[in-house]
Amino acid sequence: MKRKIIKQSGRAYTITLPVKWIREINIREGDELNITQLNDELLVSAHAHKKEKKIIKLDVPEGRESAIRTIIVNAYRSGFDIIEVVFKGKKQILTNTVDTFLIGFELFEKSKNQFIIETVSEPSYENFENMVNRMIYLLQEIFEILPEENIDNLVYKVQKYDNFLKRCISKELFSIGGATFLWQFLSNLTQIARLAYHFKKSLLKNKKTFDKKVKEIYVMLNEMLELLKKGYLKKDFNVLSELHSFDQKINENAEKLIMQNPLIVHPILTIARMIYLANSPLTGYLHMHSFKK
Repeated sequence: MKRKIIKQSGRAYTITLPVKWIREINIREGDELNITQLNDELLVSAHAHKKEKKIIKLDVPEGRESAIRTIIVNAYRSGFDIIEVVFKGKKQILTNTVDTFLIGFELFEKSKNQFIIETVSEPSYENFENMVNRMIYLLQEIFEILPEENIDNLVYKVQKYDNFLKRCISKELFSIGGATFLWQFLSNLTQIARLAYHFKKSLLKNKKTFDKKVKEIYVMLNEMLELLKKGYLKKDFNVLSELHSFDQKINENAEKLIMQNPLIVHPILTIARMIYLANSPLTGYLHMHSFKK
């Protein structure tokens, strides 16, 4: 059945419901209805709409912790609410993965070698935009303190937000214009954090510090990140055009600098390149965001 949208004063709109429906579901004037957005559809119900929980069963082989983490994290990202795991390795590996990389989930031991990872207190999906903003600010904080302080926990937070945001996209609880572009943009942000993590480890291992030339490049790296932030927060892809100039400028003397100080310069150039590459999916997302309006 088609119903016309009626514009009210201000920014409000209403639709009317047939009397037959009102009687059949036993509602009356003053009652509240639940309205749920499912992609481009609106579901109107007299009772709260509850989706069935998505369940997946995984037989996880023993191996490197990163391999195990990849299996668990991607089940979480895919939108599953209950992850049943058969795992013969150390429980602590699963515990670390859940505590460090999943938001709102807990690990429960069902029996020997059998575990359940399920949602207990996920944040509101309405916080989506704030979490993307937080990811970008965390990246800036990482690069502000990287030369002098430990960044491990900040990098883990970026990964945790990335996983939750991708879970939101997978669950399709609300419509996101340019979801594919946004997914890739989030991946780029997380990769930037991971590159910073490994760069920091290399600095500590090799006991390296920044000289004057390196500091100049590092400053440009932070300026590129600031442009990326402005482009996203202001929803203005024109701001991102300056990243192309920075990319060219950084690479002008790259070969010479790498030869002089490869252990420091090469990782910085790799991070700068990843920031530059992030502007492409962000531009696509901003186009779709603008079109949707």
